[in-house]
Amino acid sequence: QLCQFHEPAFPLLQQKAFDLFSKQLVVHVGLSGMATTVTLEKCGHNVGYRGLDNCHFCPGSECCIEGGPECIDSIIDMDAVCKRVSALGLDVTVTISEDAGRYEVEKRGQGEGEEWGWRETI
Repeated sequence: QLCQFHEPAFPLLQQKAFDLFSKQLVVHVGLSGMATTVTLEKCGHNVGYRGLDNCHFCPGSECCIEGGPECIDSIIDMDAVCKRVSALGLDVTVTISEDAGRYEVEKRGQGEGEEWGWRETI
């Protein structure tokens, strides 16, 4: 079951996308003015959240799941995705990272009975 994000920035857009695509896949896109490539993340981190996210939220324990694993690897073969996109000859550089940022967008779910997880596991 896919849970809602903590205080989504675009709740109407999120709900429309979930309804349209039957919650089979969610792609999270992070934006950075410093980025010069499209970066595919291989894992999501559980620890190291010390700064506030865009909604001014940070867990007091500095982790998503207390006692959970330090990292959850993506179920998507990012190396294969990178190679396939690069082979298309588009005017974009695609790179791989194993050090995703520590914003709370990696966390999903809120409320009783819902699970916490990472964006790559959806």
